[in-house]
Amino acid sequence: MSRAPRAPLAALFVLSLVTGCGGARRPDVTLPPAPPRDEVALRAAVDAYYAATDPAGLRAAVAQARAAGAGTALYHEVAADLARFEDRPADQVEHLLAALLDVQADAPLVYLHRLADLHWTLDERARLEALLATLQREHPDAETRAFAAWVLAHSLHLRGDAPRRDATLAEVGGRLPLAVIGTFDNDQGKGFDAVYPPERGVDLKARYAGKLLEIGWRTDADRDPRGKTDLGELMSPQRWQVAYGASAFVVKEAGTYELRISSSDPVKVWVNDGLVFAGRRLNNWLFDGLVLRVELRAGVNRVLLKSAQEGGAWLLAARVTGPGGAPLPEGALTPVAADTPYAGEPAADAPIDEEGGLALHVARLPPEAARTEFLKAVWADDMGLAVPQVRHAEAYLERAPQSLRGRYLLAKGLWNAQERGRTADLLESLSDAHGDALPFLHLQRARFWRQQRLETKARTLLTKVRDAHPDRPGAALELADLFEREGWQEDRCHTLEGLHAQRPGWPRVMLSLADCYEELRFYPRAERLYLEILDALPNSRAALRSAQWLALGNDDFPRATRYAERLVEGWPHERTSWARLGETRRRAHDRAGAEAAYRAIVDLAPTAPDGYDRLAHLALQARAEQAAVAQWKEALARDPDNAALANRLAFLAPAEEGPWLADVPDEEAIAAAIEARGTVAPAKGADVIYLMDDEVTLLG
Repeated sequence: MSRAPRAPLAALFVLSLVTGCGGARRPDVTLPPAPPRDEVALRAAVDAYYAATDPAGLRAAVAQARAAGAGTALYHEVAADLARFEDRPADQVEHLLAALLDVQADAPLVYLHRLADLHWTLDERARLEALLATLQREHPDAETRAFAAWVLAHSLHLRGDAPRRDATLAEVGGRLPLAVIGTFDNDQGKGFDAVYPPERGVDLKARYAGKLLEIGWRTDADRDPRGKTDLGELMSPQRWQVAYGASAFVVKEAGTYELRISSSDPVKVWVNDGLVFAGRRLNNWLFDGLVLRVELRAGVNRVLLKSAQEGGAWLLAARVTGPGGAPLPEGALTPVAADTPYAGEPAADAPIDEEGGLALHVARLPPEAARTEFLKAVWADDMGLAVPQVRHAEAYLERAPQSLRGRYLLAKGLWNAQERGRTADLLESLSDAHGDALPFLHLQRARFWRQQRLETKARTLLTKVRDAHPDRPGAALELADLFEREGWQEDRCHTLEGLHAQRPGWPRVMLSLADCYEELRFYPRAERLYLEILDALPNSRAALRSAQWLALGNDDFPRATRYAERLVEGWPHERTSWARLGETRRRAHDRAGAEAAYRAIVDLAPTAPDGYDRLAHLALQARAEQAAVAQWKEALARDPDNAALANRLAFLAPAEEGPWLADVPDEEAIAAAIEARGTVAPAKGADVIYLMDDEVTLLG
């Protein structure tokens, strides 16, 4: 299959190779002047790409864009998109990196989001980090500088470079500390509109009735060291629950600011008690995904966030900037206690919805272009807004009827909106007509089939794609995942070994291959891969967990402890980090150390049963039965539907007996009552129903 021509990236980078972590070679990058272009021809080529109805049209448009501006972001945008559909991930990364070098790009955030979504090789990570550092320092757009710093900080965290991570994260200005409280009930989303006490006023000393227990505000909760508040680790129960975050701060000058919210779930936002946003359809974490223009007063201002969780990750973050994401001058914003009162009357409610938040992301694009509707649908997809995604995809198709990209974008929106019938029809049409030339379409059809439990059809199609494109990784990755679900570990390992040889230094494949070796009990092979990953990414959570588990399985407690301590250091906000450390210490007969780790879980998530349950097991192991019962009672109060735990407590500590038990009928009394039916003769032809009930109530 022919490939679209692309400009060599070496010509676009100023290289000064230095040795980085794990031997990776990291290029220094300088942003070049804006590349030359024929603006009219370039725009025409890009319009032709988004209007193309077949693969030949896509490739021709990419070639035209290259001729009109080989170094431009617009050329690399469409070239990266074509690489994605042709299942060429390495080329996709190359073009996205190159697109970000064009300082005249009108959609740099889109390119950064696409890069952040990809699984990078170690070499790609090193090059991306160099580019991100340059974008953070030099890019003319403030939003791009901040997002580049955010992504770079996350990558540096994996490298274990905490000082540089923290310094980089400090460049993401205006981040607000959040006091948090939860949880309140959100059964089937009803809690989004329910008015819970924090909406009536923020009082950090107040206590309220939560879903299961009395709860209060927390101001000392551990935050993800990468800058997020992980409500899922701090709160319990989690699924279908509501939590609140509150922050107050002083600004020196009144005026128009931007409140930037990152949320994984539906959210409401109040500023000085005035509702400014209500979005019940948000369903995906996105850095600065929600940008709200707000009027702040000179002096104290207060922000309240309501997060209505449904399932999955539960993350929240907020920051304040000037217009366009401009960083505030030093000292312009000073955090104060979250319940600090603001001056004056509450602000009036003037909420916008998701569409209003979406519009700001594409405000700089030409309104009449089909590409603008395309990017609106892309932003809606990134924010988890299935209905707006479908609407903008349909508007895109009105401007570019039968557009191949528009039809796929509509299929994805319908898929997200759970409209399976239309999704199946569109994917079938696209896959049958163009999947051989654009393997990504076949892969998406196979994923859809797998969701419908049509594994055999998916496996047949994926095998066909793998055999037709042995140099493309997509089908092999999907097959490896399918083999794992089938339990076909030998086939899975063979497939992953081929991918590892084809694209060495790809942690995504290395982790899967190591896991496969573990399934086949090839533990030394698995460990070698984990150590190779940890050499380059010392904070890789997956590799640390697996290496720790292997060491623990070998009763190598010193090494298992070192890995567990690294997990706690790198991921202190996660309960599982402390649980692993506690379990390792327990098995090493360090009871005091295990207890300290389990109490850290209780401190991290006081309304969760996890820590109490582990403390109870630890106490019972030491034959401290009363202490175990006390801890299990706390656990049961936090997990009242846990029948197994209730039964164990009933065995260890039966309920006290009292005189009221004499009024409770035993089996003989119940049998006698049933037998008494025969003493009553119903009238002839009467309908008869026997009812029996018994309740004993103890008063006083």
